[in-house]
Amino acid sequence: MAMPPVPSPRFLFGLAEAENSIFVVGGRELKDQEQTLDSVLVYDRQSFKWGESDPSPYPVYGHSTVSHNDVVYVLGGKGDNKSCLKKVCAYDAKRFEWKELAPMTTARSLFGAVVHKDKIYVAAGVTDTGLTDSVEVYDIKSNKWSESAVFPQERSSVNLVSLADSLYAVGGFGMMPLEDSDELVPKEMNDIWRYDETQKKWTGILREIQYASGATVLGVRLNTLRLTKM
Repeated sequence: MAMPPVPSPRFLFGLAEAENSIFVVGGRELKDQEQTLDSVLVYDRQSFKWGESDPSPYPVYGHSTVSHNDVVYVLGGKGDNKSCLKKVCAYDAKRFEWKELAPMTTARSLFGAVVHKDKIYVAAGVTDTGLTDSVEVYDIKSNKWSESAVFPQERSSVNLVSLADSLYAVGGFGMMPLEDSDELVPKEMNDIWRYDETQKKWTGILREIQYASGATVLGVRLNTLRLTKM
């Protein structure tokens, strides 16, 4: 069954689900001025209709969104001034209210985020000075951040997946030298890494996938999606 189109076209938005609804958070307008948005669109999967909830506390794009126990978390991204944000906020879909939470240690955009064992992991991404390999973990219960083992390479657009008690990182973009020179250029990465929680380090487990800009878990299989590059 085809869904009705999103009421307001946008890109670099966040996507999450809660209370049997799909949330489209922030992003930038597909218009000449590319205004940064704070609006939140909500698709009700029972009525098959789009609506709108209260706007997020601030306009944001290039952020990450995750959901846990019917709460949508909005992490990082960039604001109106195009600077990376440390900000974190959450929307309680049952109480219909936003709340600002403890900020991340590193301001970043275009990074990976996932809920893993009741904590939110964020990895790599873009900072105001370039790519980063830093990883930090948010404890939902205590509202506190802590540092974790760095990712093996500075990169953006990496995807994090939690599956069968393991944490995986998939694809993204890294800076790699050209074959005939030392010049660094962006390159699509085609590897998958798993985080070893005992040894506190990342280990590569597969290097054969095509470019993956999205990753989902269906059943007990890790699926990568080849999506159109922006």
